[in-house]
Formats: sequence, structure tokens, C-alpha cells
Amino acid sequence: MTAIACDSSRCADAEAAIRSLLQPYLVEEFLARHWEREYLHVSRKDDNLAASLVSVKDVDEILTTFYSSGTHRWDAVRVAHDGFLVSPAEFLRNREGPVAEVDVERIAQMYQGGSSIILNRVHEVLPQVFRFCSALSDFFGVNVHANAYINPP
Repeated sequence: MTAIACDSSRCADAEAAIRSLLQPYLVEEFLARHWEREYLHVSRKDDNLAASLVSVKDVDEILTTFYSSGTHRWDAVRVAHDGFLVSPAEFLRNREGPVAEVDVERIAQMYQGGSSIILNRVHEVLPQVFRFCSALSDFFGVNVHANAYINPP
């Protein structure tokens, strides 16, 4: 397989990342049939990749340490309920322009009430997601970012 844009020192990580992302599909098949041509949905019954990138513990730590103090981009954390985004006024405080304080307790209440939590740009706060996105960026030659969607059981 020939990677699209990675340099030789990082190709192995890039190829491993794209293989794990596409599994059970082959990278060669993806490049020949889907890349810039056709949508590909990869569905897995047991998603070890996702679990290795973002765990429940990670989400809890992000919310209770990183987002629980100070101001952050107002859209760093979003909440959705019944398929629609909830107004940020429901879970943000002291919004001034592009930044606000995140009401973590309110988000937890909303989650327990059936709402989903959306962590935008999770690659900026989780090193393992940053490394994975960087490897994909090396492979494709474009910036790759990640969001996490946490749905209630």
C-alpha cells in the first residue's frame, strides 16, 4: 500500500491508524473505490478502536477537570436531545463572545435525562486522540480532527 502523504519516518503509524479505522475493510479497497468517490460507513459490533481512544473515564475526567473551571470556547461542549441541539444557554454560564463557563453539573443532569454529550475538538484534550488524528493527517495530507458523541445507555 502507498500512503497518500506521509513521510517515511511516520508512514508506519499512519498506515496502522488507517488500517484500524477502516477495519474490516482493506485500505487498498478504500483508496480504489471510496476515496473522494463514494461514502463508506464502517459498522462494528465490538468497537475496540473507539474504546481505546475515548473511554467513559476520559469523558468524566474531561468534564470534571478540564471543563469544570475557567472559560472555554462556547461550542467546545454541546448537548443534543431527541435529535436536536439544546440551546447553549441551558448549560453555559457567563458567555462573553466566543467563550463561556461550562456548567458540568447541568450537563450531567441532562445526560441522565437522556441527552447526548458532544465534545468538539476532543483531539485537543486527549493525547491518544491527538496521536491518532496526527497519524491520519500524515496519511491523507490534510488536517484531521475528532469529536466525541456520548449517548446515554
